[in-house]
Amino acid sequence: MAETDHWGNAITDREPETTQAIRDFSHGLIAFDRKAGGIMKAAKRDRGSALANAYAAILMMWLERADSPALAAPFLEAAEAAAKGATERERRTVDLARKWAGGDIPAVIAAGKEILDLWPSDLVAVKIRQTHMFDLGDAPGMLHSARYGAKAFPDEPGALGMLAFGLEESHLLKEAEAVARRAIEIDRGEGWAQHALAHVLLTEGRIAEGRQTHFALRDTWEGKNSVLYVHNWWHVALFAISEGDYDGALAIYDDHIHGVQPDYSQDQINEISLLARLELVGLDVSPRWEGLADRLESRVRDVVNPFLSLQYLYALARAGRGAAAEFIDHMRAHAEAGAWSSAMWAEMAVPAAEGLKAHAEGRWAEAAERLGRALPMIWRGGGSHAQRDVFHQIHLDALIRAGRYSEAQQILMGRLGFEPLSVPNNAALAGVYAALGLPEEAAAAAARARRN
Repeated sequence: MAETDHWGNAITDREPETTQAIRDFSHGLIAFDRKAGGIMKAAKRDRGSALANAYAAILMMWLERADSPALAAPFLEAAEAAAKGATERERRTVDLARKWAGGDIPAVIAAGKEILDLWPSDLVAVKIRQTHMFDLGDAPGMLHSARYGAKAFPDEPGALGMLAFGLEESHLLKEAEAVARRAIEIDRGEGWAQHALAHVLLTEGRIAEGRQTHFALRDTWEGKNSVLYVHNWWHVALFAISEGDYDGALAIYDDHIHGVQPDYSQDQINEISLLARLELVGLDVSPRWEGLADRLESRVRDVVNPFLSLQYLYALARAGRGAAAEFIDHMRAHAEAGAWSSAMWAEMAVPAAEGLKAHAEGRWAEAAERLGRALPMIWRGGGSHAQRDVFHQIHLDALIRAGRYSEAQQILMGRLGFEPLSVPNNAALAGVYAALGLPEEAAAAAARARRN
């Protein structure tokens, strides 16, 4: 009897431990289960398994570090040496891993589609392709990727979670909520569907509902990997900020976000963006910037993804580290390197970095100008709508501090269109109206801020 992964895809028969590790990885990656990490031990033990070593290389690339290709290299070497005896799907997975390590992301996306056209039940390929579409800000591409898995497994909560996220990022909010709730009904612990639902509720301004819903699900995050655990708590913190519970959000940072997996990129950006938001609403978080910056100085050459790099840069600048200027130099060099992504770095990432550094150093007019230039293109660097909003909030703060009150009023009114009772937005609007000499409007905005 042929061996298969968790999703029924044929795999080359190897040692029982290797087969189980491949099954654990194929399921654990989708379920955010820590068991996925067992593929590392299996690959080191079984150099003759092309798929186990390809998956180990992919896991190293998912660390999103400048040295990820070097960490993936020995696994890729083993995978390629073993590929002759592997299945066609496994060989294509090895090729995808090689393309990823080589930095050719458009080729990774194309290779992922080729795999899914032949094996739509390969949910690992769905996850990889959707993630890369996400990193390019291609929401319809995220949805396109997820459709493969949802058609192959219409009642599989993990496949539905990826579909819900693709729908939400494509602004198909009603559809996203329906799919997310269906997934959670099938499996209350389906964390990625919970995550997609959090995005919907935040985007629609259903803040109290969002906080209550996700706080009630917190028990299902225990035992999950940090990607899910930390990020779902991050969403609860955003709901708390919107309600004006800044101390509650800070407690979430201290208890559930800081230090869970302190050197992992996704955990670090959850820390950075939450600290930035808390500082923008008036909390003193300066000691936390210092501790975070100590862990980020090694990132100074990380130009893997603009969305990540911009946040690392901001944290370093807020901590007053000279590495922030060096970081921008590396971004400029990358923008001039002639790679497939160089234009994105030149046109968006570098101006955004200059604006973020200016804001961190109190140069408000420069921050407003540079960020204002970059924001229309900020989606190209990846991240979700909710995650990228931190850049918009920093720009808004720069406008207000630079005295550009009319522009700030227009932006704040747009924000209140989807979140009318937001405490921080109404409080900011009250200050803007007061500066514009509009006391009646200021009083009305201040009353809305107090209502929560």
